[in-house]
Amino acid sequence: MIGVVLAAAVTVAEPGPQQSRNVVQTGDKYGEPRDGDLRSVANEEGNYQKTQVRTRGRLGMVGGFYSLSDGSAQLLVLIGHGLDESEVKRRLGAEVEARGVVRRIRPKETLGGRDLDLVEDPDLPPMPAPHVGLPRVSLTLLGVSDIDLPGRDKADALSQRAPFGAILADPARFAGKPIRVVGQFRGRNLYADLPEGSERAPGDWVLKDGAHAVWVTGRAPKGKGFTLDPDYKGDTTRWLEVEGKPEVVDGVLYLRASKVTLAQRRKDDER
Repeated sequence: MIGVVLAAAVTVAEPGPQQSRNVVQTGDKYGEPRDGDLRSVANEEGNYQKTQVRTRGRLGMVGGFYSLSDGSAQLLVLIGHGLDESEVKRRLGAEVEARGVVRRIRPKETLGGRDLDLVEDPDLPPMPAPHVGLPRVSLTLLGVSDIDLPGRDKADALSQRAPFGAILADPARFAGKPIRVVGQFRGRNLYADLPEGSERAPGDWVLKDGAHAVWVTGRAPKGKGFTLDPDYKGDTTRWLEVEGKPEVVDGVLYLRASKVTLAQRRKDDER
């Protein structure tokens, strides 16, 4: 199931003493950190290639890797040597300030039998091969910190907003906590986004965000001023915001809903 794949893909080896000593060297090699808008970095607007940048976005998951997003703009995130991965995992779903080295993802090549990434940048982890489901620009993370959210308790903010991928990657962190998710209405699993027969009750319905989907249970897809039909594909153009408590069982995400409201359709949505 997809939750298992995600959890496995983000596991990395523990850094040794030499890796820890490389952290300062890495920063020196790629220059002083430059402030960069995430959209500009992701869209390669400006000369950020192989420079150290400081940017902001929401930590999440994409294709089994960490990601940093701002709306539809997204960077693939790799863990720099010496950075404790637990500092990244515990911030999944949160808005963060990230510092790291930008590299464009390219077709894999070797030189003398070694990955060209390791030949050119031995102090950075190798990048994955290009894939249609992954961003085309990576950020090797050297540091990450929380962004203070004014007028709201930080811990509450983290538990209230979470992308589906973050929940699947770390179910224990979100279990039993109230969250708020936004996704495209997919009816009674009309597009087979989730395994057949995995619903818990006849009234359950599906919400999808990118590559991930969730069974919504305990509340019908209706609210003030709207009612959607789970058996009508014409209603799957609508987007909903659902509040509730999540649970992951055998890699399938369930959300016991307490509130359902209409949401704005995202520009980058795809079926």
